[in-house]
Amino acid sequence: MDIKKHNKRRISANTVFSSHMALGGLLLAVAFLGNATWNVYRTYHDARVRELRTKDELSALVLREEHLVGEIARLNTEDGREEEMRERFGVGKEGEHLIVITKKESENTDGNHPIVPWYGVIWNRLFKKE
Repeated sequence: MDIKKHNKRRISANTVFSSHMALGGLLLAVAFLGNATWNVYRTYHDARVRELRTKDELSALVLREEHLVGEIARLNTEDGREEEMRERFGVGKEGEHLIVITKKESENTDGNHPIVPWYGVIWNRLFKKE
């Protein structure tokens, strides 16, 4: 009987060892498949980001093309060319003169009456020296 108990211990030791090996192999397979899945997801995500960026660039280029087509159409007219020459080179037609409009520096042009703010007017009326 002693031999049967010894064989049971040996069998159970073998099954424990083999179950640890199976568990280790299973964990290794999960890690390998998880890594492969993560790499596929990362590639998909990078491709999606590049796709969105490319769509944004395309829409910006389409808007720029529309603007340039409008500018070309404007420059194909006589008025458009004249306007562009006036803006870029500051030229005018023969007989045209430049008028410069400036802002007045103050309402008081003769210098005799200084400009006083509203609170100064009240202060002077209340405490006016006679």
